[in-house]
Amino acid sequence: MDHIGGMNDVVHDTLARLEAPSKIIERQLSDVVLALKNATEDSEISTLPSKEDLARIDEQLQFLFESDFKRIGELKQLKGLYIALLDLDEERREQVLTAIDRFEHLKTLVSSIHDTAGQNSQVSVNNTPLSPPKYHDSILADGIDQICKPTTIPESRLVIIGNIPEGIPPSQIIKGVCGRGGLLYISMFQHHDASTGGKSVTALQFRFASAASAYAELIRKNPIYYLDAEGNKHRADVQHVQTSSFSAPYSGSPINGLPLRDDAPSGRCVGFSHFPEACVWDFINRIGLDRIIDLSYEETDHMGKHGILIIELGASFDARHLCRKVQEDGFDYYTVGGENDGNRGIRLSYCDSDRPDGLLGSTNDHCIPHIPADHLTLKWNHQPWNKTRGISSIWKVMLRKPETFCNPNSCLPVYYVGSHYYIRDREIRKQHRRNAHQDVSLDQEDIDRLLATTLHNPSWATLWDKYFDANQKLNLRKCDEYAMIANHRRLKAEEQGLGD
Repeated sequence: MDHIGGMNDVVHDTLARLEAPSKIIERQLSDVVLALKNATEDSEISTLPSKEDLARIDEQLQFLFESDFKRIGELKQLKGLYIALLDLDEERREQVLTAIDRFEHLKTLVSSIHDTAGQNSQVSVNNTPLSPPKYHDSILADGIDQICKPTTIPESRLVIIGNIPEGIPPSQIIKGVCGRGGLLYISMFQHHDASTGGKSVTALQFRFASAASAYAELIRKNPIYYLDAEGNKHRADVQHVQTSSFSAPYSGSPINGLPLRDDAPSGRCVGFSHFPEACVWDFINRIGLDRIIDLSYEETDHMGKHGILIIELGASFDARHLCRKVQEDGFDYYTVGGENDGNRGIRLSYCDSDRPDGLLGSTNDHCIPHIPADHLTLKWNHQPWNKTRGISSIWKVMLRKPETFCNPNSCLPVYYVGSHYYIRDREIRKQHRRNAHQDVSLDQEDIDRLLATTLHNPSWATLWDKYFDANQKLNLRKCDEYAMIANHRRLKAEEQGLGD
C-alpha cells in the first residue's frame, strides 16, 4: 500500500491549514489516522484506539463540525484514509469500520469522505474542498429541480419537499416529517411555473444536520405520499439541499432563552396550563391561524372550565414571540407570574416531528391523509371554545399615516416629477400637485411597474421600506441590495483566487 505511507503527511498538512479552534483535535485525529493505518498493516486489530479515546475524539469532532463549515471542506482532503480502507480485505475493512460506527461524528466523517472519494484508489494531496454551488442568473425562472440540488454535505439542515398539490396545508405536510431534535421552522411556497406544474414547495429547517440527512435518506428508501381533497396520492419529492451559508443554530428555549439539551423538544410547541376553555378560539385568532400548525386541549379540573392548551407553531421564532407576549403583557383572561395566577404557567411540549421514529403516516404505505386548510376553524370555532371574543392581534401591524412628500423637485424621480407618492393605510397613493385633495390608490399592477423602475433609486428607499414594513412583506430592496453585494464579493474573491 504505497499510498498509505504518506498518510501522516497529508494529515499534518491538512490540519496545519485549519484555524485555531480545530487545534484541540489535531493530536486525537492524528491518533485515529495512525491507528487505522496500523490496523491496515498489522495482523492484530487491537491497535485501534479504545472506546474511551474514540468517544473523546468524537466529542471534539462534534465541536469542529458545528463551529465552521469551511473546516469540513478541509477534512474532506483526508479522503485518502478511506481509499486506504478500500484496499483491505472485506473482513478487515468490516472490523475497522465497525470500530468507529458507534460514534456519530466519526461515522459521519468517514461517510462524507466516502461520498467524495469515488472509486479512485490513488490519493492526491492537492485535492481542494468542494465549492458551494454557483447559481445561474435566471434562477428565478428555474424550477425546483434546477434550484434545489441534493447534497452529500452532512452539515446542511435544509430539506425541500416538492410535488405538493394545491390545498395541502403545512399541518398535513408535517405529519410526514420526523427527526432527532425536530424542526425549527416549516414554510410553504407556491410556484406557478411549468416545471412544478403550479404545485407547492415546502422548506424544512431541522434543528440538527444529522436529522435532516437521516430523514432525506429514510424517505428515499421509503417514499411518502400525500392525499389531496379528491383522494389522489402525490409522491413527495424530498431533497437534502446544500446550503453553503450553513452555520449551527443557537437552540434556546422560547420560555427562558436557556440552551436546550439535544434530547429536548424543538421549541415550536408550547403548553399553557390552567387555560380557560372559553377563550381558546380568541387566543389562537390573536396569534394568527396561519402561524399555527395544530393544537390540543385537555381538561384538568372537574368542572371542565380549565385545562392545558398545547399549541404547535410553524416556527420557533413565533413560539418565542408568543411566550414573551404572555409573560410580559398577558391577556385579560390569561397571565402568568402574578400573585393571583394560581396554577397558570408555560412549559415546553413535544411535537410529533420531534420524535425520530414511528411517526410517518397512519398506514403501512406512508400515506398521509388529507387535512383541510381550515381545519382549525372547523374544530375550534364553536362552543365552548369561542365564547370569548377579542379584536387585537399579538402581532403589531404598522399602519402608516399619510406623509407629505418633502423632497425638492430636483430630488424627485425624473419620471414622476408631476406627482407625489406616499403611504396611507398600507397603500401607495399618488397625489396630483394641481389638486392636493385628489389622490388615487395604486393597484398591484401599478405597484409592480413602479417597483421595476424605482426599487434601487435612493430617493425611493424610505418609501419602499415603509411599504414592505406596513404590509409585513419581504423587503425586496434590501434583499436585492444584499444579493448584489454578495455577488460582488464573490467575484472579487474569485479574482484573488480565494475560496468561498
